[in-house]
Amino acid sequence: MACSIVIPFIVTTILSLSSVSFGTNTLHPLCDNATTILSIDGSTGMQGGIIPSVALNFLETELQKLDGKHARLAEYFDVMAGTSTGALIETLLSTPD
Repeated sequence: MACSIVIPFIVTTILSLSSVSFGTNTLHPLCDNATTILSIDGSTGMQGGIIPSVALNFLETELQKLDGKHARLAEYFDVMAGTSTGALIETLLSTPD
C-alpha cells in the first residue's frame, strides 16, 4: 500500500543535499512501513528561506494544537534534508532545545 503526504509550499529536493539529519519518527506513524522525509529547498534571491520558514512555523503550530505545546516538528520526520538556506533551517529544526 502506498502512503504519501503533500505539504504545500515546501519544495522537495532530489539531488545536491547539503544537510541531512536522521532521526526516529516515533510520533504518529502514517503507515506501518513508511519513512517520513522533510526536504527544504533553500531558494536563492530576496525571499531566501522566508516562505519555507513561515510554512514550517504554521505546520509546527498546528501540530502543537493537536499534541501539546512541546511538540517539535523534527519529531515527526525520520529524515530531514535541505539545500542552501534550507540546510540552515533544517539544522535549526533538528537541534535539541
